[in-house]
Amino acid sequence: MRISPGLALIAGSQFGLAGPLDCSVYALRGPDGMVMIDSGAGTHTAMLLANLREDLGDVPLRAVVLTHCHPDHAAGAALVQKQTGCRVLAPELSAAIVEAADEEASGLAFARAAGVYPADFRLTPCHVDQPFLDGDCFNAAGSDMAGYRADLHKLGGLEIEGLFPGHGLFTLRGGQAHIDCAIQQAQQGFLARQIGQGDLIF
Repeated sequence: MRISPGLALIAGSQFGLAGPLDCSVYALRGPDGMVMIDSGAGTHTAMLLANLREDLGDVPLRAVVLTHCHPDHAAGAALVQKQTGCRVLAPELSAAIVEAADEEASGLAFARAAGVYPADFRLTPCHVDQPFLDGDCFNAAGSDMAGYRADLHKLGGLEIEGLFPGHGLFTLRGGQAHIDCAIQQAQQGFLARQIGQGDLIF
C-alpha cells in the first residue's frame, strides 16, 4: 500500500497485507535502492516482497533495519536476506538474539506457549551485518515495557508529522501530538494507547 511516492506499507496483519503474524512493515525508496523497516514473521515473505516491488518498483533492496527482536518484527529477516542479498541491521541488544535465533530471549517460546504463534513456528538464525547503538540510528532498547518507558521521552520535542508504528494505525500529520500523549501517559505509569484506539483521536 503506497503511502507516498517513496514510502509503502508492505505488510501488516491489521491491514490484511502479507501474513497474519506480521507487524507493520514499511519500505522506503531512495536513489540507490530500498530499505525495509522490520521483516515480518517470515510466513508470507514472497507476498511481502511482491508488495515491495508492486508499490515501489523493481529496484534493489539494500537493507532491512530491525527495530527489535520480537518474531513478528524480525523472524522474516533471514529469508529476506537470503532471497535479496540485503544487509540486516539490528539494535545491539537484539543482534545476538537474532543471530542465534534465541526463542527464549526473543519472546517466541512464551508467545508460542500462550497460543500466539503456531506450535511448529520456529526462528531461523540471521546474520546481522551491522549492530547499532542508541544514537546511531534508532533503538527499541530491549523491547520490553521498561525499555519503552525509559526511551519514549527521547521522541519529545521533535515536531514529528508522520508517525508509522509497528502496530496500529499510522498518521500522516500531527504525529507529535500522539507521541506527547504517550509520553504523558508513560510518566503516569500507564501503557499508551495506539492511534485510533478508543477515543485517542486528535
